[in-house]
Amino acid sequence: MAIQSSNGTNGPDRRRHLRLPMTIPVSIMARDGACHTVQSQDISWGGVRFLAPKTALEGLKSVTVTFPWSNGTKFSAVAEVVRKDSADDERALVAARFSQLSTADQHRLEKLLRMLHGMDEQGDAPRIAMAPVLEIFFGDSDDIHVKLDEIIEGRLTATVFECYEPGQSIRLVLGGIADVPALRLRARVIKTKAVSINADSEWPLFKLELRFEHPAEELKAAAASLGNQLESSRPGSEEVSDDLAENDLLPSRTNLA
Repeated sequence: MAIQSSNGTNGPDRRRHLRLPMTIPVSIMARDGACHTVQSQDISWGGVRFLAPKTALEGLKSVTVTFPWSNGTKFSAVAEVVRKDSADDERALVAARFSQLSTADQHRLEKLLRMLHGMDEQGDAPRIAMAPVLEIFFGDSDDIHVKLDEIIEGRLTATVFECYEPGQSIRLVLGGIADVPALRLRARVIKTKAVSINADSEWPLFKLELRFEHPAEELKAAAASLGNQLESSRPGSEEVSDDLAENDLLPSRTNLA
């Protein structure tokens, strides 16, 4: 199994999410069902900041943030409140970190970030570095079957050449199997540990523990879909249907970045 981690940056910038200004009304719903309309201030791959009445924030630890989308539709993300700073006598500036999105809403979030950045998806401009990227390429289908079992459990372990910051949210790409689309998922780094290696080794190694930020049922469906495609791609099996490439979790096989 070959592993490559890359996001086009080096050093401390690798651990940052690009924060983009966005001042629009958004809805937040607490776990007890209380809803409030608040004013967003900026957004990134990792989370959102918004202004909210202090009276609405008492004891608030987790919210579902709902954003307006095209044609009157919406998309949502579960977020953990990580910081509250007083803005004035009545309002506070709240920083909330995304902790779970459906794969469809993750796609909408990424599209929103690209639009805010002013990048035409069909243009030749390079993609913005919305989040650190970890790419794992498998040499054969047996390797990936082991990882599919972990995905079903909502987690993944990997040995990589770069140290990722615990707590940061990253884009994970699993690929490398011929005729099978890459699997793209959102994950959070839970733990990182240096691996003991020989003194003459040129590269340090780190073991990562990741937790996925998608609903459990979607992870199970993604693992099952990829497993079925792996079986279909074996010599002598029938060709995989093109319809499978339309799944939000399984984008075009030609785009692994």
